Amino acid sequence: MRYTPFEKGLNEIEPQDLAILQEVHEGWYVEYKSEVIAPRALAKSLSSFANQYGGWLIIGIVSDPNTNVAMNFPGIPLTEVPVGLESLKNATKDLLRPEVFYQTREFEGPIKEIGLPAGQVIVVVSIPQGPDTPYVHNDGRIYLRIADSSEPRPLSDRSTFDLLAERGETSRESLTDRVTREPIVSKAEDKVPYVHLTICSDPYRLLDHKYTGTFDDFSALMSEPNFPFDNVFTMSDGFVARQTAGNNAYMRGLTWEFSRDCDSFITIPLITLTSDDNVTAWNIYEHGISFKSKFLEFDLTSSRILDLNYLLDAFMVIFHRHLKLTYASSVNGPFYIKAFVNNVWRSVPFVDLKGFSDHISKWGLPIVQDDDILAPPGTTLDTFIVLPELETSPYDLKPHQIPATYRTIILILQALGIPTEALRDSADELAFLGKRRQEVQRAQRTADRR
Repeated sequence: MRYTPFEKGLNEIEPQDLAILQEVHEGWYVEYKSEVIAPRALAKSLSSFANQYGGWLIIGIVSDPNTNVAMNFPGIPLTEVPVGLESLKNATKDLLRPEVFYQTREFEGPIKEIGLPAGQVIVVVSIPQGPDTPYVHNDGRIYLRIADSSEPRPLSDRSTFDLLAERGETSRESLTDRVTREPIVSKAEDKVPYVHLTICSDPYRLLDHKYTGTFDDFSALMSEPNFPFDNVFTMSDGFVARQTAGNNAYMRGLTWEFSRDCDSFITIPLITLTSDDNVTAWNIYEHGISFKSKFLEFDLTSSRILDLNYLLDAFMVIFHRHLKLTYASSVNGPFYIKAFVNNVWRSVPFVDLKGFSDHISKWGLPIVQDDDILAPPGTTLDTFIVLPELETSPYDLKPHQIPATYRTIILILQALGIPTEALRDSADELAFLGKRRQEVQRAQRTADRR
């Protein structure tokens, strides 16, 4: 937000802070309403703030007709609050394209500092400057916040439309750059296949989310068992955690970058196998021998095999840990997720599932035709996987209880050539893939020591 009358974010406002509105004029950033208004009128206010600089719509306040500051705080009846919130939702969902993002807080009386009686409520609506402009009302007009009113402009007003369209395009390009980021790597790593995972709660960076933890808090979470990081340090806007034990520390191994605005960017190198080595792997995986035989049958020995069996377990831990990182900073979602898979051209995917084994017996092995893949495809916000706002503490959740994990891994496997049907037929086996991969790793270490 460019401006807040409370000098603090929405989630930090205390009931007594509302008293400051007695000194705040209605205008470019603030609008007072004494009662719940119809969705059509709400849509004008929401879109005018989003199209301009963002602002605050505060319901349950009577303004002074001479000075336009908050004069009385009667609130609205508690029984009308659900109606008001539903009107807000309908205003943006049904009457605006695209939808306008907003957040709300309700303050129930009694609040003695403003004279709000018991049973009455002040509703504070925060509308950030919109990133996806222009926001168009279904009456065919664009509304702008001009002084203390929402002023319409027809779609034929090219100067207004073009300026807003340019701003929206800049925001969309910035989001695209974030989710298609390729970290700088050495020449030796230039063809290493990776999954880059972006998890964010403020994709357009409008909400001023701030991580309030310390380095010790971050490093403690990163060193938790089952997925420990042994190399942790700071960067200009946050922290970095890496798994370097047993790896070349100069290489872009498993790396977690966590920024102060509560975004995670995780790089996961994909494990590669070949048909003529890793004999241990093919013998331990339940469907390894049949997969290898099919690989040789098609004479694909020049292709890389992507061992994807550990990804589900890795994603479970990553999503759960991200929720714990942000929870202490009161950032509880929704979370937006996008996977970017790169350097996978002419690779062959492998998951140790009967459904996949049956699939390749009938249809042959999939060979990835693209070098870079987004999962889900697209870079606009409506193409992201969404993890809804948490209703409980992440410490009360188990990693496997986060449904976005399964959706993400299924979309990645599908993008690499494994049909959803092959996964669905082996759904009960998915939970065991990580364990089988661990068995392979242990056996390979034993073989290497001999």
